[in-house]
Amino acid sequence: MVLLYRPGAAWTVDPYVLSPGRRSPLTLFAAEHFLGGISGYEAAETTDENPAAHVAVVRRVPLAHLRHTLGVDSTDWTAARRTLAGTAHPLGRLEAE
Repeated sequence: MVLLYRPGAAWTVDPYVLSPGRRSPLTLFAAEHFLGGISGYEAAETTDENPAAHVAVVRRVPLAHLRHTLGVDSTDWTAARRTLAGTAHPLGRLEAE
């Protein structure tokens, strides 16, 4: 397998494109993050206008996927797939297989 350098955020999909098996990439729209520790008391290192909503999606969707994959309960995974299908949802898109 050969990985080529791709500038920008395009390289982040490589694990999904290049790995075997089923994939379910979650893409958040207009979400930002800061890579690295705590920069200061009450620091605001992001211009994300809705960080609480993005954090909630990142918290809920992987847990729903894990519960579905382990056979515990598929209700939340089915709801997440339905809600985040396509580009209609303002927070993001879930491309579940």
